[in-house]
Amino acid sequence: MGALITWDQAKRELGLSGDDQMDLIMAKAETASAMVLNRIAAYVTREAPVWTEATDPAADPVFAQVQAAVLAQTCALYRFRGDDEGRDSRDDFNAKFDLDPMVVRIVAQIEDPTCA
Repeated sequence: MGALITWDQAKRELGLSGDDQMDLIMAKAETASAMVLNRIAAYVTREAPVWTEATDPAADPVFAQVQAAVLAQTCALYRFRGDDEGRDSRDDFNAKFDLDPMVVRIVAQIEDPTCA
């Protein structure tokens, strides 16, 4: 499985102008995609969607939310990657959350309440 977002989307979300960090960020986007899909696994199993980065979010509102969650998780993984000494560090980020709190709020809107 690849990332459910494109490099252009990730670059825009992170406010980057160059392509020098593309490999790092897209690796994080792949991880973020897997994390989000794992969180909504019960929903995905029942609905069996086939999503790729080319899926049109305008035509699939659930995918639009999934993509927003992947973008937010990619940003969190990029920001808290361990080399940001001196910035607002969240050492307990991984210990407290499997997903960034913003992502949890996004995916809560698409999870089946009977499974949550």
